Amino acid sequence: MRTASRLAFVILDGTLLPIDGIAADTPYYSGKHPRHGMNIQVLTDPFGRLLWGSPALPGSTRDLTAARTHGIVDALTEADLNCWADKVYQGAGSSVRIPFRGRHLKRWQRRRKAHTPLRRRREEPVANTAAIRVVTFGAHCTRWTSEKREAVAQITATEPERRKSTPPSSKIPGGSPPGAQSQEFPYLFPACADRPFLGARRIPAWLDTRISACLECAAQTHVTGRLRESRYCRSFSMGSRGKPKRSGAKVAVIAGAIAVTVGAGGYGAYSLMSTSDTASGENQPAPVKTGPPSAVEVRATARDFLDAWAAGEPDRAAALTDDREAAATALTGYRKDAHISKVSLKPGTPTGTTVPFGVSAEISYDGKRATWTYGSELEAVREKKTGKVLVGWRPTVLHPDLRGGDTLKTGRAQAPPIKAVDRNGAGLTGKEHPALREVFSSLRERYGDKAGGTAGVELWIARADKTAADSGSGTQADGKDSERPDETLKVLSKGTPGTLRTTLDTKLQTVTEEAVGKRSKAAAVVLDPATGEVLAAANSPADGFDMAFQGSFAPGSTMKVISSALLIDKGLAAYGEPHPCPKYVTYGGWKFQNDDKFEIKNGTFEQSFARSCNTAFISQAEKLDNDELTKEARDVFGIGLSWVTGVPSFDGAVPVQTGAPKAASLIGQGGVRMNPLTMASVAATIRSGAFHQPYIVAPSVDDRQLAKSSRPLSADTAKQLRSLMRLTATSGTAAEAMAGLDGKIGAKTGSAEVDGQKKPNGWFTAYRNDLAAAAIVPAGGHGGSSAGPIVAQILRSAD
Repeated sequence: MRTASRLAFVILDGTLLPIDGIAADTPYYSGKHPRHGMNIQVLTDPFGRLLWGSPALPGSTRDLTAARTHGIVDALTEADLNCWADKVYQGAGSSVRIPFRGRHLKRWQRRRKAHTPLRRRREEPVANTAAIRVVTFGAHCTRWTSEKREAVAQITATEPERRKSTPPSSKIPGGSPPGAQSQEFPYLFPACADRPFLGARRIPAWLDTRISACLECAAQTHVTGRLRESRYCRSFSMGSRGKPKRSGAKVAVIAGAIAVTVGAGGYGAYSLMSTSDTASGENQPAPVKTGPPSAVEVRATARDFLDAWAAGEPDRAAALTDDREAAATALTGYRKDAHISKVSLKPGTPTGTTVPFGVSAEISYDGKRATWTYGSELEAVREKKTGKVLVGWRPTVLHPDLRGGDTLKTGRAQAPPIKAVDRNGAGLTGKEHPALREVFSSLRERYGDKAGGTAGVELWIARADKTAADSGSGTQADGKDSERPDETLKVLSKGTPGTLRTTLDTKLQTVTEEAVGKRSKAAAVVLDPATGEVLAAANSPADGFDMAFQGSFAPGSTMKVISSALLIDKGLAAYGEPHPCPKYVTYGGWKFQNDDKFEIKNGTFEQSFARSCNTAFISQAEKLDNDELTKEARDVFGIGLSWVTGVPSFDGAVPVQTGAPKAASLIGQGGVRMNPLTMASVAATIRSGAFHQPYIVAPSVDDRQLAKSSRPLSADTAKQLRSLMRLTATSGTAAEAMAGLDGKIGAKTGSAEVDGQKKPNGWFTAYRNDLAAAAIVPAGGHGGSSAGPIVAQILRSAD
């Protein structure tokens, strides 16, 4: 737009390139002209010199529609450039000036008719374009027509300037050799840069060869005064019966145009196809554009990509992305595997380089049809190597819930639907409990065929890796969402659901969702200590990653419950016994300290536990074997025993470590990883005195074997741990959150440091009578003030 923006105004007009057609070719018939043809839009400067010519569209396309399709109106508006046009462009916007219509016009309105003489200046380039002879065998291919039109437009627009700067020569080159490389032809109208067949682009090699041959003809025309057709020219001008046409129209596409523009210097014409821009013949590569995409480039790229996608041309759409192979595979599967017969895409208002768009797809499978609507977005990026603006390909472009390797499929559902009910028989639905939607999907995958229902026809997301979901367990330690179950997106025909009883409690589930929902990011789990039954589970956001069951986080000081059990069992600590809590302790080359560098002089172990003294535990690391903490966590608390809960879950990890990491593990850092499910189980084990593996569906439904620990807590250790947790809940770091709660209570707070995170992850685990719960608030700060209120609200609901 830099060139055009320096002009006072530009002139816009459309024309029809005639083609051979029959009555059945309705899209190519123009009622205005009236004949078959291709619609071409032309922009000129105020003096009638060609600035830009558009790709070809079917002849039935109206000029206003064509202008909008090619982005002309948007480009003019973006550049704040006035444009003169005739009345057919009425409604194009304030940037396009047209005459007023009607007989009784005011004086100032009649003046607007004065731009008619100005618009006459565009007649010459329009006439030159309209004189192109398009032959029958390419009649209905807009791309083929566009390529030839571009060659003519480039030659006629740039050759006069080249002749001025190129010294004349009486020696006429003999044409481009076979296999010659294509030459870049930059348009003067940058608003259409990077769009298919617009902007700086390469003419195909096959067309380049024919242009070179036609340049020979043009040079001979200058010498002999007559135009001699080469075999290439004849191939361009074949009629419907395969015989050469020698009419008065411009011969072929290129030769006639060159004959008009070569003028006095045949060398000037040939230099247009040369790979050299200098007299020395050295290659001068065009500079690669850098910087973020402009607003016009973003809109144009998005429009072209969405148009190709909607047209069912995955390869063309993929070529407009920065990952052609992945995009082509996904877009092909969108039609083939998801059985989508038609799709309509409507771009929204861009925000920077991000373009939202709406999708309306028609699904057709086995005689069943349905309309599927959703919203997504794409991001325009500039490719570093070429400078082109492309769509940054991500699976979420296709659908916002897709991840790497996921696919969309339509067909008979792999499992019948289920009707989940709670422990008392009350119905549970994803609409009433959005935090359970992923849980319901997992339960359907595992128990749908056991619940007695029949499958329907659905469109769903087939996850790339469901090995853990298939077994109902998981051992991953990275916290990623590779265990997400398949997700139904659209039901074409409903199946018959079977009833599945769960261990959930509707009242507690509602309270848990409410408590967790007060935080933008949090998770919580509630258990029955006597049985291990999952009574409630929730995540915030509800449609985010399942942190409650599959999360993998350092537990911070909540790990001190397990560490205390180990120290008591080993005789290294006891309730009421003196225990050191200095400001600093060095072990394995690391210097450890307490929060705010506090110390407890002449203190006891329960004081250190209640105030969460780090050094009280680090100081005991030298007295422990490397694997003792791992064994305590596994043999007593069941951590890492491959739980089979009924849904994908992570059962914690306490790896064997040495040196400083071993000491860090005692305070819940190092390589220790937990989630609300595992920490709620730890609190439940303290409350009941023995480990009971958590589960959400009774093992009798599918005869699975629950994990069992090798030994329970000793009676003395269990008693001391309960006393430690009660002291913490009444006068320690958990006292504020647990205030007002009576009965058999106990709690422990935690704050886990994370590299690169300003605030630590907040943890809280507690029990009250027959409930045990745990919660995490990522980057929430101190556990007592972040996760504590969540757990306290849940425990208080039992009143």
